[in-house]
Amino acid sequence: MSMSFPHKSKILDQFTKMAVAFGTAPQLTDTESLETLLRATQAVSTDRSLDVACGAGVVACHFAQTVEFAEGVDITPAMLEQARARQERKQLQNLGWSLADVVDLPFATASFTVVTSRYAFHHMQPPNRVLSEMKRVCAPGGRIAVADICIPGDLEDAAFFDRIERINDPSHVHALTQTEWLALFRRAGLPQPQMSQYVLQFPLAQLLRAASRSKEEISEIESEIKDMVARGKLLGIVVADKGTTQFCYPITVFSASSSGPLNPMHS
Repeated sequence: MSMSFPHKSKILDQFTKMAVAFGTAPQLTDTESLETLLRATQAVSTDRSLDVACGAGVVACHFAQTVEFAEGVDITPAMLEQARARQERKQLQNLGWSLADVVDLPFATASFTVVTSRYAFHHMQPPNRVLSEMKRVCAPGGRIAVADICIPGDLEDAAFFDRIERINDPSHVHALTQTEWLALFRRAGLPQPQMSQYVLQFPLAQLLRAASRSKEEISEIESEIKDMVARGKLLGIVVADKGTTQFCYPITVFSASSSGPLNPMHS
């Protein structure tokens, strides 16, 4: 099973254009957030890690500095070009890269002791298939960690977030609420995940201008946001900072052990 052709085309188009930005944007290469993900996996020097939808290789290269071997897999060739360039700049030898659809990972069962994915699940169609594949390739007692958007409010907040984000990124599918995330882990047969949170924040007008929205459209969207905030909605998604509307990406890192006895190195 693979993702639908129309959606795959959106992914390839969007992330080919964004490949360089994904490898250089300060919000995406921030060491603190990378360390948050590394700590969530409890990774050690004997681990073999896999980063699913690895993009420009930021996570895989960071993990390679701790684990025995790190692999990255992505569907976009331009992203893997950036990943290899990043590996070369950092002079890392213990890395591999695979071009593949992440809903059907090209790895044997139990190939890795740490499996991660960062800032990618809101693009996944379907996300449950990807998480099931992550569990399949993770050895018993290993650790699975997913860092992505987690809407703190209800489905109305999520639907509004989705609408705004699709303006900025047509390949966006759905930002899950915490309730949906916990259900996703349950359906994959994983235990209740541990959670840690942080926020990526951008001026809303900047995002909309980057998506070629007109001044009128920007004004209309900001008015709608103010109305929802007045009704007690969008908490944790929109904040006012010095008179500027800031659009927040509320990120949660979900981490859980795979099925089977816990690896002593991860206890």
